[in-house]
Amino acid sequence: APERILELIRFERTAQALRLDPALRLRSAQDFPATAGGPTGLHALEREYQLPAREILAIVGERARLAMAVRGGVAEHHLGLLLADHPAVAAAEMGLQEGPPDYVVTLRDGRSTTIECKNASPKPYADGAPKVEVQKTRTSKADPASRLYEPSAFDILAACMYGPTGRWDFKFRRSADLRAHEDHPGRIAPLQRITDEWASDLADVL
Repeated sequence: APERILELIRFERTAQALRLDPALRLRSAQDFPATAGGPTGLHALEREYQLPAREILAIVGERARLAMAVRGGVAEHHLGLLLADHPAVAAAEMGLQEGPPDYVVTLRDGRSTTIECKNASPKPYADGAPKVEVQKTRTSKADPASRLYEPSAFDILAACMYGPTGRWDFKFRRSADLRAHEDHPGRIAPLQRITDEWASDLADVL
């Protein structure tokens, strides 16, 4: 309903940032009117898991793989905030499917582009250069290249630099400029060295 459009926007931002599965998304939507009234209301995840937020966060902190997944979502959220404030961006929508791109961006000059977000590794190369892993999480035994992206999967890679620097900022590189895989033509190499050629401002790769 028109009078609830702001609630819808708030719900969509939360649901997409948390990448809620359909069942939890439905439950969150049902609970949203009751939980959106003020800071004292329980979050939908607290209701779903029947745990306070502090315990949920403790569970995330105790499990390395879960924490890694959450850091990925947090990096995507910070990228969304950057896009929302960038003067060259008219609109940015999160990708709806599983996999790239993470954002579909409409620029103020009318062009559109797609951006994939990855976390740079906290462990740099021996010479101190940061690196970022650019491949899918799942692979097919029948196809050894199934984890490797094609450059057409997204236009721009945004490497979140929190791991090596402790700051939620980004380095940008066009997918066409990423290092190609030596054994699989037409695919992106899984590890990319982040050099001075990477842009600190999205505008420099647009």
